Amino acid sequence: MTKRDSIDTRKGISNAQTMFGISDIASDNHIRNMLDKITPNSFKKVYEIILDKLSYYLLIYILKKSVYFLFVIF
Repeated sequence: MTKRDSIDTRKGISNAQTMFGISDIASDNHIRNMLDKITPNSFKKVYEIILDKLSYYLLIYILKKSVYFLFVIF
């Protein structure tokens, strides 16, 4: 029995089941075995897209805060 199974048994049901209606949840080992087959380069493009989007939104956030700060000072 995994730690997740023991928690589910004590509580009766998992959050995944109550919130999302998921009936069968894969174990940690099963997920690791599936991900082991995927090369890290497979994630490179997705990672770059996410990083670009986060960088863009962080820059916009910083610029907005800077403009607000300048209006408050002057």
